[in-house]
Amino acid sequence: MRGHRGSSRFTGESPLLWGARLALSATTGELLRDAGGLVVIAAHPGDEILGCAALIHGAVRAGLPVRVVCLTRGTAVAALQDDSTALSGLAPEAVLHCFDEREGMLPSGGRPFDLVAAKVAACIPEKAAVLLPWREEAHPDRQRSHAIGRAAMSEAHRALAYPLAARFQAAAPVPRAMRLLSAPPAAIAAKRRALGLLSTIPLEEIDGDVPPLSEHFLTQPEIFILD
Repeated sequence: MRGHRGSSRFTGESPLLWGARLALSATTGELLRDAGGLVVIAAHPGDEILGCAALIHGAVRAGLPVRVVCLTRGTAVAALQDDSTALSGLAPEAVLHCFDEREGMLPSGGRPFDLVAAKVAACIPEKAAVLLPWREEAHPDRQRSHAIGRAAMSEAHRALAYPLAARFQAAAPVPRAMRLLSAPPAAIAAKRRALGLLSTIPLEEIDGDVPPLSEHFLTQPEIFILD
């Protein structure tokens, strides 16, 4: 695991964003081809709105069942309620599972890790595509959420990772296989409405010179890494 949040330097011109300029575009249908549903693992309330809202919107429009598994309660008092409201507006049919772990306290191994992974596994239908926080995120919760999600998956599940703070992280490597979501205007508009319902943007570890966060995630394509 890397260090705690704030241990990495963030920049608006990260290797990941430079590498994304050369990545191929893909539609929701292409990213989720043959998937029997979509499950998004989120370390904090609102992570899925910030990083995956357009894909979630597209999956619901395509008739796929969507589940969001939020592993921690976040730091803001109203974070979980805001997340539920935002997700309901974005995808009314989506199911939100909240595990209510304390932020910064997700297990990294042993029996506690296995217990959380088993709870996540119970939320993942057969043949679903699973979106995970990227393993290279600086925040320990996102690193551990990736590991927990991976442990919960079977060989029948397809994995994609979504970068959040790592978009601005100077030390993050450039993945070999990235796809940029080609999202229609309706999906971006739905994401904008959902983001407007969050009282906080769940990227408090970023303190460097970055573009306004909400606008960045609305004007730049969602990035998915073939994990």
